[in-house]
Amino acid sequence: MWRLLLGNWVFFCCFRISRVCKKWRDVSDFTWWNSTKIELFSWFTQPKPVDFLKVLRKCDPRRLTSISFVDDEYIDDRVTLLPLLGFTNLRSLNLNNCSLFTEAGAQSISTLVKLENLELHRCSRLNPVSTSYISYCTALTNLDIGLVSRVSDESLGYLRTLTNLQHLEISRCRRPTSAGLLHLTHLKNLRTLDLTSCGDIGPQLDFLSHLTKLELLKMARCSSIPDHGFSPISTLVNLRQLDVRSCKISDECMRHWSTLTNLTTLDLKRCYYVTNNGLVHLANLTSLQTLVISKCSKITGSGLSALSKLTNMTSFDTSQNKELSDKSLEFLSCFNKLSSLFLSECPSLTGTFMQYLTKTTSLTELNMENCTSLGGSDIAPIASQIGLRSLTLSGCEHINGESLSYVAHLTNLRSLMLFQCPSINDEGVKHLSTLTKLHFLDLSNCPGISDQAMQHLTNLHSLSTLSLTSNPQISSSGIAHFLNLTVSQ
Repeated sequence: MWRLLLGNWVFFCCFRISRVCKKWRDVSDFTWWNSTKIELFSWFTQPKPVDFLKVLRKCDPRRLTSISFVDDEYIDDRVTLLPLLGFTNLRSLNLNNCSLFTEAGAQSISTLVKLENLELHRCSRLNPVSTSYISYCTALTNLDIGLVSRVSDESLGYLRTLTNLQHLEISRCRRPTSAGLLHLTHLKNLRTLDLTSCGDIGPQLDFLSHLTKLELLKMARCSSIPDHGFSPISTLVNLRQLDVRSCKISDECMRHWSTLTNLTTLDLKRCYYVTNNGLVHLANLTSLQTLVISKCSKITGSGLSALSKLTNMTSFDTSQNKELSDKSLEFLSCFNKLSSLFLSECPSLTGTFMQYLTKTTSLTELNMENCTSLGGSDIAPIASQIGLRSLTLSGCEHINGESLSYVAHLTNLRSLMLFQCPSINDEGVKHLSTLTKLHFLDLSNCPGISDQAMQHLTNLHSLSTLSLTSNPQISSSGIAHFLNLTVSQ
């Protein structure tokens, strides 16, 4: 029984219990020897190299296929012990955030020829020569060298031998240029590529046209690439997810995206050059399920009607659009499969747009934070969205007791955010007593509620977190009933 319970424990849990007595030591030894996967953490104390050596010697080299040293500031080149101890059957090695790991440690990895997954995210001391040792691991299918600041064009040149690679992350590596990215043309099997915040990879992305199997491409905040530099994206006909947040994408570039018929997720957040005409070019991408156009300041409400053909949409985000009106959201009536809708910081919305959601029975998440015109009887149609599990109305100064009477019909709600809603009072909170499935409730900075409001919440037995900060009328005695909850006051 104890062996089963301890089978998933991490390094220092099992290492410490082995010191209790012989019986516990036997249990610990059995756990290590039969493990195929171990996670080594140093949460409790600073380990010594001998500690890791002792643990590795307790493991069966023939069984062990996965080792993780996640977020361990004390892990350095001690990983060189792995091949010396015979762990050449490793398939997965995670060294994320091991900032003391250097070129010497990387050299030992070159002998792990069966390695399929290698994660070196934020191993900041690695240099281009370190990448040359990784190139010997030709069985690799997943490699993460994101936030390794010394990754350069030379580093990417060494990766050309990894022809089995399917997933590559080099996000936030500032040194690679378009010349270095040309080396990636040899990685014909790539399915996912993350180039987020790679500063100088422009102006051209011609290498992308060789990666015909790409299904996910992340290029957020690649600000050095001009609009025409993104044109090779149109050749990626197998692409399913595209993230170009904060890039210089324009309507002209999107005109060529009609070939991306398999695209299901598109993130255009902060693409300030996209206008209503750009949305017209998305009309034929009928496989789209997730679309983000928040902070696209040149998109107005009148242009959203072009999206009415995207009937497979499940998640839509047009937050922070000052021009958005209730009438401009009429196209939502075509989104029968919509499950998540984000409309935060749209000051002109009053809530009457919800009448267009009556045909949508699958909506589970609705965010209308800081929609300052929202409130009163205008949100009455929300009562029909009985499938909602998460609702955010924080910062909506006109949300009052009448508004909450309609929210009271949403009996499947798990999370309700009402932070900074000054029009809510004790009587308004009374309507929330019907929401018996609530797990999280935020009533912070609602100065109109007092201890009396707390009495209306006593039957919310599923509640696990209640936030009441900055409410001067609520006292310790008022929240006495909620002592078993996580209450912030």
